[in-house]
Amino acid sequence: MIKQIFTITPFLFFIVSTAISQSGFPSSHGYWEGDWGSDTPFNIYLEPGENGAMSGTITWSLTYYDFKENKRVEVYPKEFLKGTWNAKTGLLILNTVSEEDPHELVVPGYYQMQMDVSGAVMKGFTTSSYGGITKTEITMTRIRA
Repeated sequence: MIKQIFTITPFLFFIVSTAISQSGFPSSHGYWEGDWGSDTPFNIYLEPGENGAMSGTITWSLTYYDFKENKRVEVYPKEFLKGTWNAKTGLLILNTVSEEDPHELVVPGYYQMQMDVSGAVMKGFTTSSYGGITKTEITMTRIRA
């Protein structure tokens, strides 16, 4: 039984990779979630435009300490993004164009993500200029289309 699985697996891999190379990756449109590192979760909504254009909104889940109130406060700033989606390669590139962040906790960033063949996960990195150039690996998981 194990030998049969190993002999079938390369054939299935060839079929899947051929189908992806011919038809491209699944749409990146929809709701995704991830973690920027150091336990900083986010949700992102991606909306495709024409000719590979992409826009998105990241809603961050952040906590800061309010010294006036003497307590921790949870806030949800937003980061608005524009960029491109390449359906043939599964590459997503986004840049911050504006923010909705009254507490000034979010820093503009550059995001480069690669979708896996299943269309359920994107992995990549983000860079920002907070305290110098920082590069952080991130993973996003599709919640729903």
